[in-house]
Amino acid sequence: MQDGDWYYQIHSHLEYTPRSGEKISCVVEHASLEEPLKTYWDPSMPKSDKEKIAIGASALILGLIFGLAGFIYYNSRTQGLFLFESEKNKIAIRAS
Repeated sequence: MQDGDWYYQIHSHLEYTPRSGEKISCVVEHASLEEPLKTYWDPSMPKSDKEKIAIGASALILGLIFGLAGFIYYNSRTQGLFLFESEKNKIAIRAS
């Protein structure tokens, strides 16, 4: 494929589903390289991505806990509370 600036590139695509325990690598041979370039494919997630997921999940769980605690507190404070409104005043009476 032509880049438009007098360079050319080759794209190669291979669809393959790796099996458990297989080690996959890509080898590139080119005249400008002294020896073939070999790159191993690691299907595991990078450590930084794992840390971001763990922090996000922790924040979500903490938010749910605080939200539930707030709902329980609000519900316990308003349970049995009757609100009477007039044009001038609002009166709250707690049932006993």
